Amino acid sequence: LIAMASHEDMKYKAHHSFIEIIKQMSPIDCSNMKLFFHTPNYPISDFLIIDEEGGQNIVWPNVFLSNPDIQDISVQSSSLQNLHRLGLVKIDTQYTYADDKQYDIFRESVYYQNFHEILKSSGEIFGMDYHDCENDKVDLRKGVVSATSFGNDFLDVCLSKDE
Repeated sequence: LIAMASHEDMKYKAHHSFIEIIKQMSPIDCSNMKLFFHTPNYPISDFLIIDEEGGQNIVWPNVFLSNPDIQDISVQSSSLQNLHRLGLVKIDTQYTYADDKQYDIFRESVYYQNFHEILKSSGEIFGMDYHDCENDKVDLRKGVVSATSFGNDFLDVCLSKDE
């Protein structure tokens, strides 16, 4: 970080808060952030349960399956929320990929395919008995997660292109 800050082309990108940000990142956060070095954005999704009246409840927020090394959706959700909190990524459910096939990764996941079985084994959702929800539909709220400008500066300063 110090060496990069001394480079003429990096001196305006090196921010003093990067030190504190690094302290607040887990190894999973680093692994996820590194993905944005070569690809600017990825699909993200919330897994929803839709009741017979059309009401929606988010069961699993910020499902991120683009990191092949870490497929646990709870761990990934926490990581993405932390990267968002740090200002490195933006999670946006207002915009989606035009090509809906980008979201097949979620529909084909074991979590989506076995949604009801997984929820049934947990016993309770939002403080209510699962059996009240077993006929409800499963759906996705699609979105995009992308590195912010600040996140791109962080990547340029703190990561080597060779990594």
